[in-house]
Amino acid sequence: MSGFVLVFFVFLLFFAGFIIGRFFNTTWISKYRLVFILTIFLLFSLGVRIGSDKELISKLDEISLYAFLIATATVVFSAILGGLYGNKTKKSEE
Repeated sequence: MSGFVLVFFVFLLFFAGFIIGRFFNTTWISKYRLVFILTIFLLFSLGVRIGSDKELISKLDEISLYAFLIATATVVFSAILGGLYGNKTKKSEE
């Protein structure tokens, strides 16, 4: 698939899910922890894909610092923004 087709497909699925979630009863998703199970499956398949890529494994020492910095920045900024959003919503509820 070309990049455009893949991005279009991702957005199409996102909006289809949005429409389904907006207009239909979707309580079964949280009841069966569907999102959690699919996330675990996605992480597993990503690990299999990375583990089978010999070129990536050979360059792991080169990219490990960058990967660590990106992951750390993601966690730190998510925590900061989540905390700010949580404080803002608590103040607006009072």
